[in-house]
Amino acid sequence: MIIDASTLFRKSRAQNFLDQEHSDRIVAWYRAFEDVEDRAKVATLDEIKKEGWTAEHLALRPAADRAGHPAPARSRSGLHDSIG
Repeated sequence: MIIDASTLFRKSRAQNFLDQEHSDRIVAWYRAFEDVEDRAKVATLDEIKKEGWTAEHLALRPAADRAGHPAPARSRSGLHDSIG
């Protein structure tokens, strides 16, 4: 499963914050384990293999939205404590 939560944060002057409501939403997507438009994609190994073993081409946001921005990290790290 690929989750793009790169826009879920509260912006502040010096840094951004991932609030409880944001992490709750991410965990809900993970637990549901289904596609969420522009946010989550359940990708099969065959789909990832077809893309050369990278999830980059399975990106969730339109290319115009990603222009000039690095690909968001797609990881479960930091979520494992919230997932039961």
